[in-house]
Amino acid sequence: MTDLMPADAESGPRRRRMLLLLTSTAGGVGLHALYLARDLSRERFDLTVAFGPGYPLDDAFDRLGVPVERLSISRRLNPWVNLRGFVQVIRLMRRHRYDIVCMQQSIASFMGRVAAGLAGVPVRIVIVQVYASHPHQHPIKRGIFRLVERALDALTTRYVAVAESTRRFGVHSRIMKPDKVLVIHNATDLGVTPGGDRDDQRRALGVDGVAPVIVTVGRFERQKGLSDLLEGAAEVRRRGVTARFLIVGDGPLRADLERRARDLELSESVRFTGWRDDVPRVLAASDVFCLSSLWEQFPFVILEAMAMSLPVVATSVDGNPEAVVDGETGLLVPPRDPRSLADALVVLARDLPRAARMGRAGRRRVEERFGVERMIRSYEDMFQAACHDG
Repeated sequence: MTDLMPADAESGPRRRRMLLLLTSTAGGVGLHALYLARDLSRERFDLTVAFGPGYPLDDAFDRLGVPVERLSISRRLNPWVNLRGFVQVIRLMRRHRYDIVCMQQSIASFMGRVAAGLAGVPVRIVIVQVYASHPHQHPIKRGIFRLVERALDALTTRYVAVAESTRRFGVHSRIMKPDKVLVIHNATDLGVTPGGDRDDQRRALGVDGVAPVIVTVGRFERQKGLSDLLEGAAEVRRRGVTARFLIVGDGPLRADLERRARDLELSESVRFTGWRDDVPRVLAASDVFCLSSLWEQFPFVILEAMAMSLPVVATSVDGNPEAVVDGETGLLVPPRDPRSLADALVVLARDLPRAARMGRAGRRRVEERFGVERMIRSYEDMFQAACHDG
């Protein structure tokens, strides 16, 4: 690999041609990629974004004015669809002769590294938001995925782990070599202001009144531990605390969760809102944010809640303690423990001034450590160093 500085020093470092490759723009990964595509220096990087289509953020990339390629890539293990996508990725890489390919999500990271090796892309970077293998899988499935992840290390120039816990897991599991991985925490946009009257927002959400509002946001799947949140909500009510719960999102477990809420007689206190495109407004209308996940990496939604000055009650898994300072910006509880979750929620619901102080401390923490501008600078420095060292 040539040095970053060309022979003609007066021209300065040349623009690096870079492909940002995603399986899809779903969830936090899509938001993270949108920040990169929006804010990376156009003078230093000539960026193309490629992904499998079908998600709400897709059109947001088109509006950025960067080249966008929609590929045949599926989040599911669909061999025919993804084989076609693999061929498309190789052709794209050979046509544009990228200096860097930066990948997120398991399918894109697998096909991208193999394609980059075949196409001769010199710098291959994987941003690890989640591992294909994790402790909550069936051992056989986990073992197969772990072997694939280890084999792909030879095709990887560098990794970016989005949390220190993510780095530790990858190194401990022998997925990556310690000298290849750098931690760059996820970040959130500090300029988001929902506007409007808070009381009006609460009435529009069906939670008007003086009762504390506790909100969670996420996909309805096992990872999010939402059944534990419902059990915790029932325990909060049994302790004589009147609170309203907003559960924002959707997913395969929605019918089961709604049935469980009815069984627990929570119809008056729990509202399932479905997906919303005004999450900042929902957060602004709430008093406490809760995340009951069984596992995470470094969730964007916690940062978004802190940026809106909400205290966070979260499970003490993976990267959550790197965002939430227990007793200062929120409260951490063990996973799969509805009673402990209820304990924390009751503490804040009964002492809203304390909750507000924690929320303000959380906002300061995000401003100091988890703003998008800081994250982008770290990525730009990492990309240039990878080219220089490659």
